[in-house]
Amino acid sequence: MEPQLFSRISKIELLLSILASLKAIKNQRLLMVFQKERAYFLSASPSHDLVAEGYLSQLEFDIYNVIADIEIMVDIKGLRSVLKALSAAENTMNLTMEYPYKDNKLLLMVEETNSYSTQFCLDTYMVEPQPVLELSDKINATIKFNDPRIIKQAMEVACYGRNEIGIFLSFNVERPYCFFTRDDNVTGIKSRVAIPLNDQIDCKVSQPCEKMFSSKLLRNVAGLPKCSQVEMIMHEEGVLEVRVILSNDAWIRHFINPTEERN
Repeated sequence: MEPQLFSRISKIELLLSILASLKAIKNQRLLMVFQKERAYFLSASPSHDLVAEGYLSQLEFDIYNVIADIEIMVDIKGLRSVLKALSAAENTMNLTMEYPYKDNKLLLMVEETNSYSTQFCLDTYMVEPQPVLELSDKINATIKFNDPRIIKQAMEVACYGRNEIGIFLSFNVERPYCFFTRDDNVTGIKSRVAIPLNDQIDCKVSQPCEKMFSSKLLRNVAGLPKCSQVEMIMHEEGVLEVRVILSNDAWIRHFINPTEERN
């Protein structure tokens, strides 16, 4: 059978960054969608309160041949383990992906400068329906971080501890424009983490808003991979979008649904 997918990429670290971020969702399955000019990597938490997608343009690939749109469901832990093993090989030049291979498997292969190749075949599974986000074009607020360390540290401080609590994210038209608030009923500690304003941050608020999100979900998303920019977008529906820019042609998006409202 002629492969429906044949691709080759030398930037294995981009794939690993996407998988590391999506792995935080704690879903065993990953849906990979290969289209003519792009590839998507989709995952969602069992309760659908956190949905994420990774994106790679065909420009990030050295070779990208897709006969028709194709969906491949794999075990995310297995795929990540294989990629980490392959990327650790000495003198690795590129990663080749081919599908379908024998018994409908996904072939992963690296070629090294000494002409030696290493191959892995991953099982594939029946494609599972993915949650559909129905979001309008209306956005209440956005905040862009050209230094991702700022939002990473703010989220980690706001979500410290192992207890599962609600974290309020607020956007104002006056300073502070954006801040996290937590009220820990177990420890009795109340705290607020305000986002400082400097030339590395651009904040726009069209509608003041406040929503509560799970500290566990925010903590998972806070484990950012190496990236050039992070943007938080508060949609009118209350969904928080965290957009992580890896390169001009690669990004990750997390969509976090709010929990109950503040009384």
